[in-house]
Amino acid sequence: MKGYVFWGILTSIMIQNGVMEAGAARGAKRAVIIVPVADMLKVPLADAWQAVDVAMAYQMLPYCQVRYEDNRRVCPRTHQVLFNTIVEIIGERGDEVYVRVPNLFLVDKVTGLPRNAFWTHRKNLVLLDELAVDVRVAIPVPIDFFDQESVCSELVVTLTQPFGDACTGMTFSVGTRFFRAGDPTPEGQPVHVLSEGGRAVTKIVIPHDVCVVGCEIDCQARVERYVTLLRDWARQCEGKVIPYVWGGCSFIDRDDGAAFEKQSAVFGDATHDVFVRPARVTGVKSGFDCSGMILRAAQICGIPYFYKNSHTVPQYLFRLNTGELPANGDIIQYRGHVMIVSDVARNLVLETCGYTAGFGVVHELPLSRVFKGIETYSQLINRLRRGCPLERLAKDGTVARTIDSFTILKISSAWQVAVALPASLFSPLPERLAKPSVISH
Repeated sequence: MKGYVFWGILTSIMIQNGVMEAGAARGAKRAVIIVPVADMLKVPLADAWQAVDVAMAYQMLPYCQVRYEDNRRVCPRTHQVLFNTIVEIIGERGDEVYVRVPNLFLVDKVTGLPRNAFWTHRKNLVLLDELAVDVRVAIPVPIDFFDQESVCSELVVTLTQPFGDACTGMTFSVGTRFFRAGDPTPEGQPVHVLSEGGRAVTKIVIPHDVCVVGCEIDCQARVERYVTLLRDWARQCEGKVIPYVWGGCSFIDRDDGAAFEKQSAVFGDATHDVFVRPARVTGVKSGFDCSGMILRAAQICGIPYFYKNSHTVPQYLFRLNTGELPANGDIIQYRGHVMIVSDVARNLVLETCGYTAGFGVVHELPLSRVFKGIETYSQLINRLRRGCPLERLAKDGTVARTIDSFTILKISSAWQVAVALPASLFSPLPERLAKPSVISH
């Protein structure tokens, strides 16, 4: 009986993945990401860097720019999309394609409109129309911010830790989703994985300790798993850390925590300062920014959280009520940053903090090392109620910046929020682009 149920659901997956041509926007071509991590940019890199070799330029994207205002020119990375994610291609320019990503959005600070489309290199994906049916049904239905239930499926296996696969020769990021290939075994969970650049399907087994199948029914249990997962990521292993990456939303391996420096480099027609890690000069930079880490962890654990930057989060999640105390998993937000309440009882906070303050890593710290004069969450709440500013501390204990206002947002409210916006508002095709893309390899 179980087999009939499994294949009955598989038929539904086939329909949703376009085997029966359902779901894609009119005129859009759908594609699947075939690299472990694909950088998604705000603007084409051919424009931002005036790059001739665009493929090489993508490999040279830095961890982070030094000056925030340089991000559009120097490091236009806004997000990272993972292997097996289905996207919609709505335009192209040279070697770069403009794609809609279904599992997140951000509200543009300039236009005030939601956005979920970005630029990436065409080598990062392959059109679904080019794949055989047996390949297409091996791709999981993507998470979609219009459907809260899409974050949790018993047919999907999601990585909670990086996983290196000998068959494909790839190491996959946390958050990578695979379609189940049968019942679990003592060795792990069998899954389907695309191979040969998406032209074939291989069956592999993922160990139980690096993945999760579906998610708990109880919402509070999902939040507890989310906090536990984040704390595990923040734990240093033999001095190795998850690095801060501007726009980052992936974790493939750890870097030497102390080894970063500031360098000057030419981008386009000007010289700018960037942060680099000498051990990893070229290649896609795996790591998190503050909002990307929360997004990735929340979706792994079945929380319907879809917000890609710190400007968007407070427009959707609910603030603490008067007299209410924060709970583990809640989010502290101020201009340009978000962090997680990781342990109320022990007064700990967890974040991915940038390089300017001397950190550049995912870490968990006592409140007293983050905000000057704040030892407990009761003191933090008191500042919030009185509207008093905070002083953010750098790694060396000096004051890095003054925070005029902040808020604390309830992660539990994610289930109470629906994205009730017309799909037409999201990421319209830029006027300078031609008709929807038809790419070839």
